Amino acid sequence: MYKILIAGAGNIGSRHLQAFAHTSLSMQLFVVDPNKSSLEIAETRWSEAISGKATAVNVSFLQSVEEVPDAIDVAIIATNSVIRKRVFEQLIHERKVTHVVFEKFLFQTIAEYESVDVLLKSNGIKGWVNCPRRMYDIYSTLKNLLNNETSFEFQVTGSNWGLGCNSIHYLDLFSFLSGKTEFFVSDVFVDDAVLTSKREGYIEFTGSLFGRDAENNTFVITSYQKENIPIYISINTNGYSILIQESGAASKVSVTSKKDNLSSEIIPFSMPFQSQLTHLFIERLVTEGTCLLSTYEDSRNLHEPILSAFIHFLQKKSTEIIATCPIT
Repeated sequence: MYKILIAGAGNIGSRHLQAFAHTSLSMQLFVVDPNKSSLEIAETRWSEAISGKATAVNVSFLQSVEEVPDAIDVAIIATNSVIRKRVFEQLIHERKVTHVVFEKFLFQTIAEYESVDVLLKSNGIKGWVNCPRRMYDIYSTLKNLLNNETSFEFQVTGSNWGLGCNSIHYLDLFSFLSGKTEFFVSDVFVDDAVLTSKREGYIEFTGSLFGRDAENNTFVITSYQKENIPIYISINTNGYSILIQESGAASKVSVTSKKDNLSSEIIPFSMPFQSQLTHLFIERLVTEGTCLLSTYEDSRNLHEPILSAFIHFLQKKSTEIIATCPIT
C-alpha cells in the first residue's frame, strides 16, 4: 500500500485530497494540519468526493507529523510559502521521503531555494513543483505542434489575476512549450500600489514582467489594474500564431498556421480542477518514479528571476534592506 502525505489541509490541500477519490491504487493517505478546523473541512470534502464510490484509499486526519509512518512515498507540501521550507525540513528530519511535491509560489527568499535544493540532494529526494498546466491535454497537443519551432514570443494579458503568486504558472507553461528552462527577467514595470492579497499577510502586484531565455525567446506577462479583462495567452513562432483564452469550461485555442496559407482552427477545451489531476501525478510517481510536473531544479530556475524582480521593486520603495517578498 502506497503511503502519501498531504501537509496542509487548507483549500489547495483539500483539493489534492479529493483527487484521490479517482484512483484505483491502494493508498494510505495522511492529511496533517495543526488547525483542527482545516482538518474538519478537508474531511468533509473527502466524504463528498467518495460519496457512493468504492475506494481503496484510506485517509487519516492528523495534527502532527509524528503520527505518520517512518517512510512516505510522496509528500505534498500544500502549506503557505512562509512556512513551507520549515515544514519540509521538519518532515525529512523525522521521516524518510522518496518524492516531495511543493505547492507554489515556492518560497519568499532567494536563500531558501538553495537550502532546499541542498536538502533534496543530500537526502536523495526527488523534488517536484505543482504547476499543473503541463498536465492539460491541450497543452500537450500544443507542445507536440511546436516541437520543431525555434523562435518564440509569449505574452499573457488580463486583469487582476495575481501577478505575484500566479506569474510562475505562465512562465512554467512557456518553459514547457518551448523546452527552455533558464529565463531572465529583463524589465519590471510594476504599479506603485502594492495590493493586499486575498490571503491575509500576503501582498500582490499589478503590472508587467518582461524577459527572455538564453536564445532570446521573449515573454511579457501582464496583469492590469482594470477589471473584467479576460486572460489571453498569445504565442507567436516562425510557423504558428496561437491565441488561448482560459475561461474554465469555455476555454478555447485558436491556431493559425503560417505554413499552410494561414489556415486556422479553433479548439475548445476545459481546464481541469486540481481535484481532477493530483491522483494522476501521484500514480506515476509511485509506479514509474517520474511525472509530468516540473522538477524542483527546473522550477527553481523559473521562480528565482520572478522573486528577484519583485524583491528589487520592494527594495526601491524602502529605505531598509529587503530580502523577502510575501507572496504565496
